[in-house]
Amino acid sequence: MELAAPTARAQVDPQAGGFCAAVLELAEQGSRTATREHAFRLCDGLVTLRAAGTLFEEHLTRALRHARVAPTSVQAPELRVFALDGLAAGGRPPPGWPFPYANPRHLERLHVTRDRRFYLKLDEDTRTWHVFDRARGRAAIWTEDASRLPDWEQSFPLRTLLNWLLAPSPSTLAHAAVVCEGERGLLLAGAGGSGKSTTTVACLEIGLTTCGDDFVAVTGGVAPRAHALFDTIKLDERSLARFPHLAAHVANSGSPPGTKARIHLSELSPPGLRPSCWLTAIVVPRVTPGETTRIAPLAKTAALRALVPSTVFLTRGAEIETAAKLGALVRRLPTHELRIGGTPAEAALGLRALLAQGSR
Repeated sequence: MELAAPTARAQVDPQAGGFCAAVLELAEQGSRTATREHAFRLCDGLVTLRAAGTLFEEHLTRALRHARVAPTSVQAPELRVFALDGLAAGGRPPPGWPFPYANPRHLERLHVTRDRRFYLKLDEDTRTWHVFDRARGRAAIWTEDASRLPDWEQSFPLRTLLNWLLAPSPSTLAHAAVVCEGERGLLLAGAGGSGKSTTTVACLEIGLTTCGDDFVAVTGGVAPRAHALFDTIKLDERSLARFPHLAAHVANSGSPPGTKARIHLSELSPPGLRPSCWLTAIVVPRVTPGETTRIAPLAKTAALRALVPSTVFLTRGAEIETAAKLGALVRRLPTHELRIGGTPAEAALGLRALLAQGSR
């Protein structure tokens, strides 16, 4: 497929629309060889997926199996996704980036049209396109070779497309974990290494549940709610050593050193993954060796710093909408700091006590 690069920035939007339509058509045609169509209920909406290439199909569906529903549902899908593994589709490589860009050193190419209809993103490192036509409710993922995709992408398939789909809605993605007891839940925010995943597993060990370990969807308003998207829990080597019984359930045990262990909760313990819950507070974990584990009030500005920047950085294309919705969520909910000085079990018990308060 050939598309001449526009010579002026003003030309990008109409070119982007035509390019997006062409990619969608090719991906839809290429995915017709798929043996089945998958349907998932995510954040109260229906998403369908048809993938060309069995490896790519597994890559895109394993973390979503908990949300699978019958494709014959009477509800029309909000999003139809066509996924194409170029290598599996007869060696059909995706095109390069055909538009101007500001910095040639950036590996990621991203363009959103001014009317917010077309979204296009290319990861040049893996040669993977994501395109989305909001007006038609259709999207495509086209990768050069699914076997070259990094393992961590299997932890949150469709993340980019879900972020774009939710942009105009009251919901948004959040780079956070959620732990629950019954209908009540806590949003755990913080950068990598803050203790979110270890604390989430410790909560599961004492009988709490979760809506997700790394990314969840949140819906704001008077009564904020969290929704499960992916069933994965990721643990580094040190954290996995704290829970040795989980080693037998690691899905990527043959991965290179330094790769986080990926565990699918719906395969390990389906009742541990809760579809949704009401959010009662935001908690920012922080490891404080030598101190007593405790929960203390936290300034709203600190909670914002723990939640918004990492989410916006990892979910490109709807930065303004995401920041606004997460900011409103922080203003709505009580904010706390979980100072983890002892064992993960002590942190989990502290969160259970906070959930028992049921305050909003």
